[in-house]
Amino acid sequence: MIKISKAWRAMGTTNQITLFGTDDERYLDDAIRFVNHYEDLLTVNRPVSAVMAINHAAGQSPVVVPPAVYQLVKRAVAVSNQHFGFNAAIGPLVKLWHIGFADARVPSDIEIVQRRELIGSDEIVLDDDRLSVYLRMRGWN
Repeated sequence: MIKISKAWRAMGTTNQITLFGTDDERYLDDAIRFVNHYEDLLTVNRPVSAVMAINHAAGQSPVVVPPAVYQLVKRAVAVSNQHFGFNAAIGPLVKLWHIGFADARVPSDIEIVQRRELIGSDEIVLDDDRLSVYLRMRGWN
């Protein structure tokens, strides 16, 4: 059976994609470009992305984002507001640990308490007409 495979770094981990029944690497390259494109839009592990633009503007102004990003944020907020355990606004708290980076650490209790004030999804304002997202409280980056 014909099988091709590629591995690459994205989303904070090593990814591998394998295709069966073809030896045309264009399919692999297209899939990798697709994943990398969405990582470029959504990552919080680099200073620049659509999501980081929202975080950088926290407490200052709404940010107009691409439709795909807006729809994903909107869905994440809706699920978060059901209060069954998922929280789209958990990022500021999770980032304290710096998991996956060389400087990973356990944060202090004070840091955790301070960041917990930021993680309410009810503090995320969505504007369907402008496709903008506004985080009411500062401190997201």
